[in-house]
Parts: sequence; structure tokens; C-alpha cells
Amino acid sequence: MITLKTRRLLLAPWREEDAEALYALASDPEIGPMCGWEPHGSVEESREVIRDVFSAPEVCAILSRESGALLGAVGLQPSSEIFPELSATEQREMGYWLAGTAVLGPWRYDGGCNRTAALRL
Repeated sequence: MITLKTRRLLLAPWREEDAEALYALASDPEIGPMCGWEPHGSVEESREVIRDVFSAPEVCAILSRESGALLGAVGLQPSSEIFPELSATEQREMGYWLAGTAVLGPWRYDGGCNRTAALRL
């Protein structure tokens, strides 16, 4: 996958070297439960998630274009539940999460996900 860019964001493939940054965000109890997963318990767990889940080509790290800092993740998954008359290959469901307010502050509510979604589509 190529890296996609907006004025403020980069969408890039995950790398195992991102495990520490992922753990710093995904261990936040504000994030995981809202997304349906438990907060990460270790850097090794975050590394496993990158290897086993985030390595899929339709899953990207959301990075700050200015600093390169990890801000979250976005992915497109096949889904047949949205429009049952279409097959899973004819539709996708987008999922995303962003770092908590302790990291992003008010920017978390400043349209970052809208920009990410537009870029990913």
C-alpha cells in the first residue's frame, strides 16, 4: 500500500516498529472499550496486533504529517450486513479510532476522522 496524504495527516501501512507507539495509545482505557477491545497490556501485545490484524492491506496507521506521530488507525473490512442484497465483496465497512484527548487535545474533535475517511475512500 502507498502512503496517502492530506494537509495534516498521513495514512501509511503499519510496521512492527510502530508497536511502542501503538501501545502508548492502545493502552489508554478511553480508547479500547469504545472500539470493542480491551486496552493493550504490553508492547508485545501491540506488536501481535500489528502482525495479526493491522498488517492487512486495508488497514492503515493514521499519522501526523507534521511530526510523524501515531494518531490512530483506519481500516476497510468486507461486510455483508449493511446491504444484505450485496455480497461482502461489493461493500465495505469503515472502522477507525483516534488517540484519546490526552494526546490529541481538542484536535480529536476537529474533523480528523472526516478527513481520514475522505482520503481512505
